[in-house]
Amino acid sequence: MALLMGLVLVAPATYAVIKAVQAYLDQSAGIKATLQRSARAIATADAAILDRQRATLERVAAAPGLDIGDSLACSDQIAHGLTGLEDFSWLVIVDGAGRVRCSSNAELLTRDPGAHAYLGALEQGATFVVGKLEDDALLPGGKAVKLAVGLRQGRSGAVLGAVPADHFNAALPALDLPDGALLYLLDSGGNLLSGLAAANPDKLQQGALATLLKEPGRPSSLQMEDQPRRLFVAEPVLGGRMYVVVGLPSPRWSWLESDLVIGIFAPTSTLMLAIVAIWVVTDLLINRHIRALAITARAYSRGQLNMPVSLRHAPTELRELGATLARMAERVQRRETELETSLRQKDALLKEIHHRVKNNLQIVTSLLNLRARAQVTPAASEAMLDAQLRIKAMALVHRNLYEHDDVGTVQLGKFLGELGEMLREFRREGDGGIDLRVEAPTGSISTDQAIPMALLVTEAVSNAFQHGFPDRTSGQVKVELTHEGDNKARLLISDDGIGLAAGRARGAARERAGIGLTLISLLAKQMGGKLEIEEGAGTRLRIDFVLRREATSLVRAA
Repeated sequence: MALLMGLVLVAPATYAVIKAVQAYLDQSAGIKATLQRSARAIATADAAILDRQRATLERVAAAPGLDIGDSLACSDQIAHGLTGLEDFSWLVIVDGAGRVRCSSNAELLTRDPGAHAYLGALEQGATFVVGKLEDDALLPGGKAVKLAVGLRQGRSGAVLGAVPADHFNAALPALDLPDGALLYLLDSGGNLLSGLAAANPDKLQQGALATLLKEPGRPSSLQMEDQPRRLFVAEPVLGGRMYVVVGLPSPRWSWLESDLVIGIFAPTSTLMLAIVAIWVVTDLLINRHIRALAITARAYSRGQLNMPVSLRHAPTELRELGATLARMAERVQRRETELETSLRQKDALLKEIHHRVKNNLQIVTSLLNLRARAQVTPAASEAMLDAQLRIKAMALVHRNLYEHDDVGTVQLGKFLGELGEMLREFRREGDGGIDLRVEAPTGSISTDQAIPMALLVTEAVSNAFQHGFPDRTSGQVKVELTHEGDNKARLLISDDGIGLAAGRARGAARERAGIGLTLISLLAKQMGGKLEIEEGAGTRLRIDFVLRREATSLVRAA
């Protein structure tokens, strides 16, 4: 569920990040545009003031009847006869040597106004010279910017005026600047003329102010001492005679602002809460009931058909599904009960059939026994006894079938042991010294393999008793059944008698042995195996066969 919520919230979260970055870029672009627009407006206003002051100086320089040779008359004419001098704290006219010829202030007639640098600039072709911020003893604040133009009408000299530094505050128009804005007017050397800020521009990073003045019009992000980072831009006035520097706070990550939180993260949070609510409601109303159904279904698959289905407060559809499962389980359980009853009845009937077959075979055996006693010739009596022995072997199989719980299989160890005891009882006179050993593993074998096996063992052992020891009163016959892995088994019947080769040389015994081997071979095929005969010291019969599916696995005899 956490992965699902993450996937669902990826889209709105990504949108929020994109909007935050876009807002930041838009704000940054807006601040830069405001910076450049404000700087250009202030530069234009300052340029207008400088043009007005230049026009005043040029009007003085071209005033008719101005006699710079008469200092008193010239000074009086400047102080009282001209207008527009309110921008200046003082104004003087100097000759080509830099000496004051007339002045708006009588104190300057005997002082050096420092006009040589300005005269030099005018001689090099300048028409209007704006100086740097300088000390001025005649001003209360002591700082002024000097302006100069050359005299007209072929006269050598210049008109020089001093403008107080704070006079330029009038050039700062009323702009709608955000809180924290900085505004400076600098001379061409980067000295502060005026400004609307408490922080002096000399607190800028080292070299930052020079970089601003070298690249006017280009916003730069700079850090001042004890001040937040700001974007600054410099705009030249009259070709670099002055500079306007404006600083605005750097753009903040707007995604922290309330409008973006409300507009972006509020829907995202609402979506997340909705997902959580849907998850909880779905788990309470649906998922937990589906889990209960799954637990019940697994119990049914294990045969626990009486397990109840608890779907209280579940939706109608799930309750109907649970009721359907319960009805199915009830029907399956009822059907299993019916099948078990029918199977028990059939098992009982089959056991009864095997019991009756065994009894009938015993009756046949008794009849054969009576006929054998009535026979005059030994050959006829012996034939009757052989038939009786084989019928008893089949009766033994049927007896084991009805005595065993599984009527489709026979317990090997018990069956072969009883068969051996029966064969020992049927030994003829003189065969008492011949020992019969039977070794068989635990386990079971199917009925269709047990009957031919019983007849095969009976035939082979009886042949060994009759023909394997003609001149001996002792010997051994061995019946061994072994497990060969998977569902394979091996039946070995061996004796230490004279062997088949010697037996074939004995007249009637040869014919009898041939019939016996033929019968043994046919019975081996009925078992699903193949007969192999090994001769040497005695006789060895080997039958390898595969246990049928009805039989359980054999366990090797200890």
